[in-house]
Amino acid sequence: MRTTITIEDILLEKVKKDALKNNTTIGAIIETCINYFYSMNNNKKKSKKFKLHTVKGMQLIREVNLDKTSEIIDNEDLEIYKEKYL
Repeated sequence: MRTTITIEDILLEKVKKDALKNNTTIGAIIETCINYFYSMNNNKKKSKKFKLHTVKGMQLIREVNLDKTSEIIDNEDLEIYKEKYL
C-alpha cells in the first residue's frame, strides 16, 4: 500500500543513511519500526493495583514518599551517619 507521511527532515536524513548503509528501503525501515512499536505495546501486561498492607498499630510516615525508594535509603543513611559521626 502506498501512503504519505510527514517526518522531520533530520529524522528522514538518518533513515535515508541507514537505508543505504543496510541496503534496504526507507519503507522497510518504517515498517520494521511500526511492527516493533505494536509488538512492544502488545507484550505489556496490565499490572494489578498495588495495595500497601500495614501492621496494626504501625502507621506510615506521611512525609515519606514510597514511590521514591532512593530518597528513603538516603534518609536512612543520613540518620545512621548522624548517629555515628556527629
